[in-house]
Amino acid sequence: MVEFGEKVKKLREEKGMTQQTMADQLYVTRQAVSRWECGARFPDLLTAKKIAQILEVSVDELLSGEELKKSIERDPVLSAPVSNMIQTILYAVASAAYLLMLVFSLYSFYPAQALKGTPARKITAINVITAVGYLINLCALAAGLVFSARNSLSAAKTGAVMSTNYIISSLTFLAVLMDMTIKQNGHMGLSGWLDLFIPVLSAVCILVFFSRRGEKLSPVIIYVTAAVSFIEIAQGFIISLRNMTDLGFAVTSVHLLGKAGLVVLLVYQAYTLDRKRKLL
Repeated sequence: MVEFGEKVKKLREEKGMTQQTMADQLYVTRQAVSRWECGARFPDLLTAKKIAQILEVSVDELLSGEELKKSIERDPVLSAPVSNMIQTILYAVASAAYLLMLVFSLYSFYPAQALKGTPARKITAINVITAVGYLINLCALAAGLVFSARNSLSAAKTGAVMSTNYIISSLTFLAVLMDMTIKQNGHMGLSGWLDLFIPVLSAVCILVFFSRRGEKLSPVIIYVTAAVSFIEIAQGFIISLRNMTDLGFAVTSVHLLGKAGLVVLLVYQAYTLDRKRKLL
């Protein structure tokens, strides 16, 4: 990063150009140019190309191949203002949906007065685990919202935020399986095992693709993950439509819509990151 900044500063001064002049041509602040030159920050790849054009050099002269790779992985995945704003809005909506589910889950700990003293009044370990799962998802999405609002949601951070829901789903299902085994009150069929392993596989795919190790991976693995997620969301919607009360259906629908928005965002993030990586 420092090497890039030194090159920019040297070439700019050779052209008799001030930091403010360069900033005006790039539509950024003078402070941004200053941070690039001192190595405190790094421009995104598109901005680096514009800098090269202004200084009349090739991008390769400004950036080494390794610097380009680091730039792509370090920069926000969605750096364009409109894309970043939409991403921030979707994270905000999803955060609100999980907050609603958390509140609804906690409220279920206190059923109607008529249920006192009955088995329905008992708070089970599964109830607690479900609530904790909603809380962890909410924290992950809130972190994604903050990073997105600051335009600092890198590929690695994106992978961590987007994989959390799948990890929590698999852990929650594992807890249900353990509860069934201990109480000997159920049987795990093939579909049950798929419900356990598909989220694990999805989380691994997301984490690997959005890490530097995923540079050569096709985004198809993310598209397949998204397709499976949409099927599960549709099934959840149908189940809630058939079996839930008006309030339960409304809350679950908000939750599922929030998840659907995140899946769409995941696909676009993967598509954008793949395009940036192919520029090298």
